[in-house]
Amino acid sequence: MGFVMKNGGSELVSYSGKEKEIVIPDRVTSIGAEAFLGCESLTSITIPSSVINIGERAFSGCKALKDIIIFGKTATIKGGTFRGCTSLTNIILPDGVEIIEDWAFRDCKALFSITIPQSIKRIDSKAFFGCTSLNAVIYNGTREQWEEVEQSLEAIVICSDEEHPSFYSKTINEITFTMTDNDELYVDGVGEIASFPVYPEEIKKRIIKIIIREGITGLGKCTFDGYSSLREVIIPNRVITIPNKCFQNCKSLRSVDIPVSITGIEAYAFSGCNNLASITIPANVRIIGNYAFKDCKSLNEIVIPNGVSNMGIGTFSGCSSLINITLSGTIKEIASLMFHDCVSLTEITVPEGITSISDNAFSDCVSLKRINLPNTLKEIEPAAFWSCSSLKDINIPEGINAINDSVFQYCVGIKNINMPEGVMYIEKNAFQSCNVLTEIKIPNSVKIIGNSAFSGCISLRKVTMPKNLVTIKDSAFSLCNSLVEIIIPQGTKNIGASAFVCCTSLKKVTLPESIINISGSAFFGCTSLKEIIFKGTREQWKKIGYKTDIPVIFAIDTYTGSAL
Repeated sequence: MGFVMKNGGSELVSYSGKEKEIVIPDRVTSIGAEAFLGCESLTSITIPSSVINIGERAFSGCKALKDIIIFGKTATIKGGTFRGCTSLTNIILPDGVEIIEDWAFRDCKALFSITIPQSIKRIDSKAFFGCTSLNAVIYNGTREQWEEVEQSLEAIVICSDEEHPSFYSKTINEITFTMTDNDELYVDGVGEIASFPVYPEEIKKRIIKIIIREGITGLGKCTFDGYSSLREVIIPNRVITIPNKCFQNCKSLRSVDIPVSITGIEAYAFSGCNNLASITIPANVRIIGNYAFKDCKSLNEIVIPNGVSNMGIGTFSGCSSLINITLSGTIKEIASLMFHDCVSLTEITVPEGITSISDNAFSDCVSLKRINLPNTLKEIEPAAFWSCSSLKDINIPEGINAINDSVFQYCVGIKNINMPEGVMYIEKNAFQSCNVLTEIKIPNSVKIIGNSAFSGCISLRKVTMPKNLVTIKDSAFSLCNSLVEIIIPQGTKNIGASAFVCCTSLKKVTLPESIINISGSAFFGCTSLKEIIFKGTREQWKKIGYKTDIPVIFAIDTYTGSAL
């Protein structure tokens, strides 16, 4: 186990192991000074009834230590014994303890409550120095007995003979937090909540309602983070911001009355509130931060008021029940991941005024059937509609000059795509695996068709190529095994590697005389391809250097110079 013993095993001098849970042997009567100093892996220790002495700083710096069970009869908790045990939330001292010396529990910042036996006679003034979360001392004697104890504790002391209206109460910077017996938490005072009691998990899990009184003007970051049983919150009208992570992971939260005074909802404010089914965003709100409502899996409807001018990344990502969305007409951008993985969303109208839809904004919205895009739209960033597998029709507005990477990749339900003149580039994977797409007319303005742009469009039978096309990049139409004929327009210069690989139904390809480069694998696996028509001469064909067993028909006879 790593114990170093003396005096026949009765004195535990030190410990050098890495165990998380330790039970000290029954033969031990004394634990030496600094015996477990800095054992950062230690989470639980049991001290047997045979122990009558625990030395100074015996468990100092055991930062992971959460559970201490003391059966021993030690009379004094010496200076620094549990100093810096920052994970310790509560401790029960055994009957027989008479003195708690200065620094005994110094900087045990998570220590919330301590149970002290009736045998206590003295608690030194700095015994709990730096225990900023200490709310309650439970004394196993009467109030009369407590008054005879030499001590100057500021925490509430609950004596065994008293009925008490509040379970725990603590005042920090003139703000008082009181938890009642019916598991409601009241916050009273004047001013902002600069910091908040660090309640242990067993207490946090009990709180079901929080009432913040009218004197409070501001909330703190992470104030109620992780209150997993919290169902309802009342916020006063003087508060203007819901700060970062304020209600994050309040998994039972169903109702929040956001006052009209609120102007900003910051990052992760309600993230992970799984049971939050509805929320009204007040008209005065101007900013909604990154991931503010991420993974609010019960939220089914949201209306963004027209005053909102800025919405952050991933605002509603993972809101798997979200069906109806009304967006503000004053925002200019649908930010990255804003509605990512909103798997119940079926339709959305992007309002006029929005100029950009950022990357992955609607990715994995697998039920999205229709999206209405505004005429003001200038850019659709990569993967914006990635894997929107129910999307059927796409009308891209004028003003868009590029179909960016993976924008409609894996949109396996798309049947119709309408691209306007003005689009110059179709980037890599833009329409990859649009499985039911049968026909596409590419605008004449398009110059480049990117890598794998239409790869795996297995139902695609007809492609109308643009007049201004210059380059078809690698794998652009690979695995389009319903494609029968391809006519490459005059002006096209390059056909990349595997551009039409395994287009197994392709029978006829027409190439312009402008072609200067055809990759050797461009038509590999096109098992039905019977002829290639080249609109130039044999000499021009030789210069290209493309070698194939497929018959090539030349549109201009080399010897006569006349068209065939």
